[in-house]
Amino acid sequence: MFILPFILNQIMPFVMIVVGYLLHKKPVEKISSNGYSTRVSRKSQENWDYAQKIAPGIFMSIGITLCVIELVISVVFTLLRKPEYINVFAGEVVGFVVVFMVFCKTDSEIKKNEKGTL
Repeated sequence: MFILPFILNQIMPFVMIVVGYLLHKKPVEKISSNGYSTRVSRKSQENWDYAQKIAPGIFMSIGITLCVIELVISVVFTLLRKPEYINVFAGEVVGFVVVFMVFCKTDSEIKKNEKGTL
């Protein structure tokens, strides 16, 4: 069956898009545990402000890309007649790797901006 793995594989991209949207609509102005909060973003108010500016776009764009990737995974595994749990497991592994990469990319952009302002 295609529907269940597809729905389960779309949870992570959906959450990424929603988080990006919420960060965009209600940016956090003062350093706190809310908003895009990592060690790098909390280093200074300038880093914090920049992180709150760029993180929503990164989360939403990569969330949309991940949505397509997860769709392809679901279709391919269904066509190969792999068990549903394999389909979902592959989708979740890809999802977690992509989420990790989003945080790395965002922190990398913050560091680049930080070096550019020195």
